[in-house]
Amino acid sequence: MMFTKIYKGSKIPFFLFVGFVVAVNFTYAQNPVMPRLPMTVLVEGVDTNIFVFQKKEKKIQAAVKGIFDLNQLDHEFSKAYDKNASFEVYWKNFSKYWFCLDMDADKIDEIIFSGPANSQEAKEYFQLYRLVKGEYKQLFWDDGHFAGFLKHPNTKELLVVHHRYPCCYNASHNINKIRLVNGELQFDKRLLLARDTGMKGTSFFPNVARFDAKVYLLKKETPLYWSSEIIEKDAFSYSPTNQITQFPAGTSYQVINKKGNWNYVMVLDAPPNLPSRIINPANLSDTKLMGWFYMP
Repeated sequence: MMFTKIYKGSKIPFFLFVGFVVAVNFTYAQNPVMPRLPMTVLVEGVDTNIFVFQKKEKKIQAAVKGIFDLNQLDHEFSKAYDKNASFEVYWKNFSKYWFCLDMDADKIDEIIFSGPANSQEAKEYFQLYRLVKGEYKQLFWDDGHFAGFLKHPNTKELLVVHHRYPCCYNASHNINKIRLVNGELQFDKRLLLARDTGMKGTSFFPNVARFDAKVYLLKKETPLYWSSEIIEKDAFSYSPTNQITQFPAGTSYQVINKKGNWNYVMVLDAPPNLPSRIINPANLSDTKLMGWFYMP
């Protein structure tokens, strides 16, 4: 299990300027693309029943009230919207979006918010809080949702799976396995491309996963495609073909499933610094691309 980046937390507020963000992003936020993916075929061993982390309702409520009272929330019905806001009203509307779980097995629960920030948005947000000196502090936030978890068989740690889905005219799905170690977050990042409209492709990912720990090496330069066919015309508004990039010989990868001459893979090496209409390799040095190799 490889984690490629340590995140030391952020003091960036959930919205830098609530009014500005709502006004500018209102149109875009209403158009999430494929907000739910079959995580069991994309993340090995994932459990998607996140609702088990809502059983400690009173404990969650007390923790969120502390965050609310300190004016650290930028959700509808919070003090960011109304300085006289009532926690009872907030909790009535937002309790279903809160979860608690002990990520690092230290018997102190972390708190997760996963849901829309207000009733005007379809897009969701993911916020992770950690208890620091008796107060819950925001350790990480991003667009997307709490998609699942994994339990480490030896340490009993809980790894959180976060899915940031695209909106508007984009197609990038970022899937992060997040681990908490010594108060810092470690990320195992994955990226795949998929849309339910406006993007050609019959199979963006397989129906069943057979996660194989074996690592293979490419014998020759091989293109990575977002779907299990070769499309050469009008594949997407950003690209005439469904080729994501081309990996050189010697690239390491794992096979998740096979479909005839097509292998659905997770590439373990960073994408090469080649021109692409679909990805920016400079931003993906610690990210594993997922897609299809054609191997006749």
